Amino acid sequence: MTPALPSGAVSVALGGALVAVGYLIAVRGWTFLIAGFDRTSSADPDAVGNVVGNAVIRVGLAVAVVAGATGAGYLPDEANLALTAAILLVVARLLYRVNVVLPRQSAEGNGA
Repeated sequence: MTPALPSGAVSVALGGALVAVGYLIAVRGWTFLIAGFDRTSSADPDAVGNVVGNAVIRVGLAVAVVAGATGAGYLPDEANLALTAAILLVVARLLYRVNVVLPRQSAEGNGA
C-alpha cells in the first residue's frame, strides 16, 4: 500500500481545502498565501496569483477525485503514486512559469 494519501475521507477533505486556498489566491487575489512571493518582485502579482491559484485548484481537485476513487475501491492503491508524480510535475511547471515566464512577460510588457 502506498502511503501517499492517508485515507479516503481525510484526503477528500484535504483536496477541498486546497481548492478553497486556490480560489482565495486566484480569484480573491490573496497572494500573501504564496510562500516566498513578494509583491515587489519583477513578476505581475495578478498573473502570479492566477497561475499559482489555478494550479492549486487543479491539484486539490485531483487529490479529492483520486482519494475518493481509491477510497471507494474504484482505483488501485498505485493511483496514489501516479497522483504524487503528477503533483511533482505540476509543481515543477509552476516554478518554471513563475520564475522564468512571468518575469520575462512583464519586462516585455513594460517596453524594456
